[in-house]
Amino acid sequence: MEARCLWVLFSQGMDVRRLPELPRSSRISVVVLSRNYANSSWCLQELSEIMECRNKSLVQMVLPVFYNVDPSDVRKQTGCFGEAFTKHEEDRDKETVARWRAALTEVGNIVRIVTFALIVFIIFSTEAKIVKEIALRICNELNNTYLDVAKHPVGLRSRMIDVNDDLNDPSDDVRFIVIWGMGVLGSHLLERSVEHWKSVHHQLGRNPHRDIQQKLEISYHALGSEDEKKLFLDIACFFVGGDKNLVVKVLEVGDLCVGLGLDVLCRRSLVKITSNNKLEMHDMIRDMGRAIVRRESPHNPGKRSRLFYQNDILATVRNHSGTEQVEGLVSNDYLELAEKVDAKAFERMRQLRLLKLNDLHVDGDYGLISKELKWLSWHGFPLDFLPEELCMRNLVVLDMQYSKLRSTWKTNSKKMPCLKVLNLSYSHFLTMTPDFSGLLKLEELIMEDCTELKEIDRSIGCLEELLLVNLKDCKKLKSIPDSICKVRSLQILNIQGCSSLMRLPDDFGNLESLTELLADGALTMQYPLSFTNLKNLAKLSLCGYNRWRSSSFFALEVPKENNWLIASLCGLRSLTELQLINCNISDDANLECIGSLKNLTRFNLWGSHLRCLPGSISSLSNLDFLEICHCPKLESLPDLSQKTFLSVFDCQSLRRISLPNSQVRTIMALVGCPGLTEISHSGVLNPIFLLSFNGCNEQLSVKLNELILKFWPGGVLSVSGSNIPEWFEYQSTGDSISFQLPACHSCKLNEIYVAYVIRNVLDEEGTFGYSRLFNLTRGKCIHSSVGLIHPGTKNSNIFSMAPEEIMEVYEGIKVRLDVEPHPHLITTAIGIHLEVEECPSCSGIYIDDVEAGSSDGDSHDEYPQETENEPTTEITAGEQWLLRYCPLKQVRVSMGAARRPGSEETWTKRATSQKESAGT
Repeated sequence: MEARCLWVLFSQGMDVRRLPELPRSSRISVVVLSRNYANSSWCLQELSEIMECRNKSLVQMVLPVFYNVDPSDVRKQTGCFGEAFTKHEEDRDKETVARWRAALTEVGNIVRIVTFALIVFIIFSTEAKIVKEIALRICNELNNTYLDVAKHPVGLRSRMIDVNDDLNDPSDDVRFIVIWGMGVLGSHLLERSVEHWKSVHHQLGRNPHRDIQQKLEISYHALGSEDEKKLFLDIACFFVGGDKNLVVKVLEVGDLCVGLGLDVLCRRSLVKITSNNKLEMHDMIRDMGRAIVRRESPHNPGKRSRLFYQNDILATVRNHSGTEQVEGLVSNDYLELAEKVDAKAFERMRQLRLLKLNDLHVDGDYGLISKELKWLSWHGFPLDFLPEELCMRNLVVLDMQYSKLRSTWKTNSKKMPCLKVLNLSYSHFLTMTPDFSGLLKLEELIMEDCTELKEIDRSIGCLEELLLVNLKDCKKLKSIPDSICKVRSLQILNIQGCSSLMRLPDDFGNLESLTELLADGALTMQYPLSFTNLKNLAKLSLCGYNRWRSSSFFALEVPKENNWLIASLCGLRSLTELQLINCNISDDANLECIGSLKNLTRFNLWGSHLRCLPGSISSLSNLDFLEICHCPKLESLPDLSQKTFLSVFDCQSLRRISLPNSQVRTIMALVGCPGLTEISHSGVLNPIFLLSFNGCNEQLSVKLNELILKFWPGGVLSVSGSNIPEWFEYQSTGDSISFQLPACHSCKLNEIYVAYVIRNVLDEEGTFGYSRLFNLTRGKCIHSSVGLIHPGTKNSNIFSMAPEEIMEVYEGIKVRLDVEPHPHLITTAIGIHLEVEECPSCSGIYIDDVEAGSSDGDSHDEYPQETENEPTTEITAGEQWLLRYCPLKQVRVSMGAARRPGSEETWTKRATSQKESAGT
């Protein structure tokens, strides 16, 4: 993969002179840092532009991909990056070189501040996997919608198996797989050139295939009312991927119930509402709706009801060709117009309900814009104030993010009787909120990252329907007016990153509807005594550092001792989620009261000075997730609820834990706890989904091996160490191994256990990874999580699986284990253990040292035969296996039917002698 930023790779055919503009117009820049990256002055200049845009905008995201390079080399300009800069310093000025170095240092530090779940920076073994991971990350950030797929597609399984067989071929050959058959389209494109495919694809985006559209339109025409059809077209053109609640607010007019209309569309499978409340629509159904709108006026977009294509919008605005037919004009991209647009372009669009523009400067009389507007979204609005002549009496949503506004409007107040959502986020020149006295229907006030905001108008107390206030990262805000305590409807308050906020109002506890308080980075403020009166508070997040703007993930703004916080929590009986991160809590705090929070399901404790957690935590029967990180003095953990997911990270003094005696699959991950040496357990281990002790004391590995040998129920285990346990009968160095399945088909193979040792060759960076066990015989594979591997360490990992997960037939197979990402994680050893339920005839004998021949049914002819009258004096291969892995008493019992002629006494003597000589 060429060392380039991906926005450049995706811009082939564009004027190269426009490349420097792309970082400024991009939301996400993906920087692929390869070994040759620093050799290119173009790449370094691009990177400096990207990082400059990121620091100025504060909203642009940069995703670095470290492709076969060490992030520390990037950060420090060492290794291949150091060599490149030695050359640059010879022929470049010092200022330019310094700027390039600063950009590399900054992009290298991004690795340190990402969450542990972000793996886009990890090095993968193939470029396809890099691209896939990048695409997934970007889609998550952009909140894009995915192609909808039926839950039970008909007739696809057999074809899917064929495709999987081709994709799982272990060879290194490059393969092209084409899926065709979309009506007459697939056969039409067969054997055509790539350019022809691209041309047809572009054409389909504008004019979907007629036969397909006619069939899909049957569902549209079957809708019972014009209101339902209108709702469908609005969603297809403007709101795919949009939040359901916001769409309902925007589109609901008079007696029209959008909620009921959505139910109809969902029942007819035209729209789907996702688990996170987003509207989703199949691409072909969306294109069908847009084609219906396009047919309203094929050659004059200004006469259509809805405008959504960039070129159609630009043509309509430039030519002043909009008409009364236009009800919605929505641009999700930045409108590339250098010149100002005359407001007369909107004069004839009198029925315009929905208007979304980005970075467009309109000059002239704003009173010419439609008075029917219900949704106005104008990102990057260029004026200091909203014009007085702009009619906003019907507005339901006003979204002015990234604006240049210094005040919302010139007059003290503005009558907006329908307004429900006001979003002024990232307006960095705004110093105060508007007067709210004319916004009595307001439900959501969003002013995130208004960095100059210093004051909230007292009139906020008159908003009786207000549900959400988001003031995140308003760093200069020093107080919240007492009048907010009159807003009994308020449910969510976000004051994360309000580092100058000194206090909450004394009557804060009067907010009886408050369910969520997010106060990360605002711990210097005083909490009133009435805080304990928040009886409905379900989620509380308190962090002692500002993690979003820090150059280092663990850069602390640690407050003074906050033991008083614990006393304030005890009355919050409705809490389900509690995050106490770097709150400087010590043993003097009375943590026993945590046990009174009976509804608590999630508890995150970071950066405390506690030596032990209170035993009352054991009584939290609803606790599903407990995360403890960076608690250097913590020595022990209490017994936990049987279903609790326990995650412990970097607790240097932790000495002992006990495994849960659970009836459900549990997860325990203890990473970076070198003092952990004691592990206790009573009874039989129940199924464990994941048990990880990476970066812990190697003495613990020995105890775990003993415990697992006796009680292991299956799951995933990861511990520090470099050895495969002895009870794995097949062992090999490297990353591949062959093993033979039971020769008797009547013996049942219940489980396959895989053990492997991996080493992280990096000196500084911990690395996440996962393993892939690949069946070289049949092309099937299974994945297992590895977790975080500390630099310069080895980990021993065990996981179990059902046989059908890795093979399709009962046969000897060869497997290879890949640990990704390569090359920093290297497999040094691998082992296989087979758990077999013996048939009565075999009584436990199967051969692993001798390759078995073919057999049918229950035949046992494959075992070596001896003459009837000549008793053997040698131990057979099967007997050797039993002697190696079974106690002598069990050997005597299980050998019954398979023992060779000779007295039991003679055989026992031979067996005993053999075991003694083998040291077993």
